[in-house]
Amino acid sequence: MCGSIDEIQLNIKCLKYITYIFELGSTIILFYVLNNKFKNYYKSLFYSLFYFLNIAVLYNSAIWGQVDGNMTFFVFSSIIAAYYNKNY
Repeated sequence: MCGSIDEIQLNIKCLKYITYIFELGSTIILFYVLNNKFKNYYKSLFYSLFYFLNIAVLYNSAIWGQVDGNMTFFVFSSIIAAYYNKNY
């Protein structure tokens, strides 16, 4: 689709941006779950940012370019939806 190997190397960062969006989505879902549990905004924010800014998550997405954060988002959101009996 890009036409050459040089174009592919220039556009490979776009995959990382998509993975960051899914990681952010997982963080937002985690924040809402923790906020329902703790009823404390700052504690929920701290724990959800602890996940998002974790060196393992950042290294996996930024350095290696792994896209398993996309699958993690869908699995995590499915588990949370099943827990709260939300059929959407």
